Amino acid sequence: MLEMSQASTPQTEPHGNGISSGQPLRVLIVSALYPKPDNPAYGAFVRAQEDTLRQHGVDVSLLIIRGDSTFGKYSKGLRELHARLETETYDVLHAHYSYPAAIARTQRKVPLVMTLHGSDLLGRIGDSGTTTPISVLDRKLAQSLAVVCDAVTVQNQTMARMLPRNDAFIVPMEINLQLFQPMDRTAARQQLGLDPTRRYLLFGANPQEARKGFAFAGAVYERLKQRFRDLDWLVIYKEPPERLMLYLNAADALIFPSFQEGSPVLVKQSLACNLPVVATGVGDIPELLGGVAGCAVCPRDIDCFGQHLATVLEHPHRVEGRSVAERFSPGATFTKLMEVYTYAMRRFEQRTKSSKGSTQ
Repeated sequence: MLEMSQASTPQTEPHGNGISSGQPLRVLIVSALYPKPDNPAYGAFVRAQEDTLRQHGVDVSLLIIRGDSTFGKYSKGLRELHARLETETYDVLHAHYSYPAAIARTQRKVPLVMTLHGSDLLGRIGDSGTTTPISVLDRKLAQSLAVVCDAVTVQNQTMARMLPRNDAFIVPMEINLQLFQPMDRTAARQQLGLDPTRRYLLFGANPQEARKGFAFAGAVYERLKQRFRDLDWLVIYKEPPERLMLYLNAADALIFPSFQEGSPVLVKQSLACNLPVVATGVGDIPELLGGVAGCAVCPRDIDCFGQHLATVLEHPHRVEGRSVAERFSPGATFTKLMEVYTYAMRRFEQRTKSSKGSTQ
């Protein structure tokens, strides 16, 4: 695995691409997750990375895979991809998640980068809190694709160790530090129409998504409610980033009892706003929260969550989390992505030369 701060940029760059020619780098992002009018939070992290690339001069195009059925939408995506490649040229295809990467791998004209976010490699979580049977197939697909992609990025070291290659790049998704900043709690509550005198516990995920642990969070809330009669909780998951920032500044704490994560963007956004977080130790959460006083990592235990959240709610305060969040700035992510893209283009060129040599 390659920690991006340690990965070296290739000394010789591929010929004929934006990096070496002085022309803007042309990247086609392929994803099934992307914000929708009725759900601005859906795949917002993909949109954030798109914005980062554009702001740094990259020529970005999108192929968003959507439809009513899995087979139908990916069949349509496959046709659209090959139609695009007949008329457009790209330096890199960047596929988010394994299913879009499988579509992108059906072509051999352009270097392919696959980003695995978590469930596509770690497995899907069912209502029982355990991985579903189809997770075995998902994992095998991701691992098989990792072998044939020119570069792979993952969210944490655990994911990197699950791949059958030792050069996976660890590139956690960035956050918008200009938007997610600390602000006055009373002012944030006023904008949201929340009572300035009450305590608020925030749960920021879809309650229907089993891996997020909504039922467990509800049990913790009911326990805390016995002690703090003025406690309410906020359950949000379809808010646009601008309103999400207000909620993170209005709340007294974030409860994050997830069964599984890669590198959760919401936790990093909370730290950027200096909001106390109590979470399970999944993904890179232990590294994110480990050095932040006032935050805590707990096992899936109501007493542990209740104790740490009660400490926060007893004397509401802010934590010093922003310095941790600043490691995930758009600028830092852009630098990492350029290393990944250069690496992918170099491998593609080497593979192409090797293939031509073997046919001569």
